[in-house]
This record gives sequence, C-alpha cells and structure tokens, in this order.
Amino acid sequence: MVLAMSLLLWRFFRDPERRIPTEAGAIVSPADGTVIYVKPIREGQIPWAEKQGRTFSLAEFVQADVLPQGGVLIGIAMNYLDVHVNRSPMAGRIRLLRHIKGLFLSLKRREAILENERVLTIIDNGRFQIGVVQIASRLVRKIVPYVREGAHLQRGERLGMIRFGSQVDVVLPQLPELQIAVTPGMKLQAGTSILATCRSEAPD
Repeated sequence: MVLAMSLLLWRFFRDPERRIPTEAGAIVSPADGTVIYVKPIREGQIPWAEKQGRTFSLAEFVQADVLPQGGVLIGIAMNYLDVHVNRSPMAGRIRLLRHIKGLFLSLKRREAILENERVLTIIDNGRFQIGVVQIASRLVRKIVPYVREGAHLQRGERLGMIRFGSQVDVVLPQLPELQIAVTPGMKLQAGTSILATCRSEAPD
C-alpha cells in the first residue's frame, strides 16, 4: 500500500523536460490532458448550451476586460495521472496574473468554470494576447503560480502547477492568420502539442 501511494505521488508530482517546438508561430498547449471543447467567442459571449442558445460572458469567466471580444476558448481536462505542471503557450510578457476566489465544485457541473476558484494569466507577445485559466475543482484546493506579473516567458516555460485532476482553458484571439490545430477528444502534452499556428509569424 505504501509503495502504491508513493508511486501515485511520484506520478502526480513528476515534472519531465519537454522538447518545445521551434516552428515560427506555434502556440503550444499549456497543459497535459484531453481537449473537451473548442468554443467560439463572439461579441464577448461563449456558447454554454448550444441547443438552448444559452451563453456566458468572457468577462465573467476571466474577471477582466483586457482580452478581445472575439476568439476561441479551448478547454483541456486533466486527470490525476497527467503531469500537472502547466506551461506558457507562447513567448511574451505576463500582462496580468490574477487569483479569482471561488468555490470548489465538481467540474462535471457546468457552472463550475464560472464559480470555481481559478488563476488567470494573460500573456502579451506585442502583437496579441492569450489568456490561460487554471481552474480548481472539488479535489483541487491549490493552484501554485511559478511566475509573477511583468515577467517575460519563453514558449513552453513553466507557468505553475495545479494539483490533482482539474482543467485549464485557453483564450485565443480572433485573427485571420490564426489556425486552430485541435479538436475535442485530442490528447495533448504541455509545451509540445501545438494548439494553433499564427501563419503571419511563419516563414515564407
């Protein structure tokens, strides 16, 4: 039993090195896990129950109004066996790092992403911004940032750790040159899997 628990804790707290893609314009996954949704953001609204036409606001989700009102929201579910160290999707400066107090509901409940405790990190590369939202769950009571507001990050650099099974969402801007590379059901690795490519930054 002790050996099994030790092995489980080792798996949970492991932090392997990752080979970060060098392709120009690549935006990488901030988390290990499975893509659970890719939702459009239109005029600051995100679909919640598409059949009923229900939406929720981006501002309510991130508790900030510095992100664009159009774009894409990608949700990544992490289970307790995934690596729980999160990484920066792109190189840039941390424009905003905000801890949003909240509840610790099960992420199976739809309202949890709006009501649960979470940490918002906005990264600015000088051309556009990306938001990373680490969301706590019923089992997760601590999100540990490794960085500070104003810090400059490299693509794939460690952002922080979120304990046990949880969720990380990514807010991407609406840009004609931005091509989304993931669909629901895909398995991702933090720092290595490409979420999207900004074609204007790619070589001719």
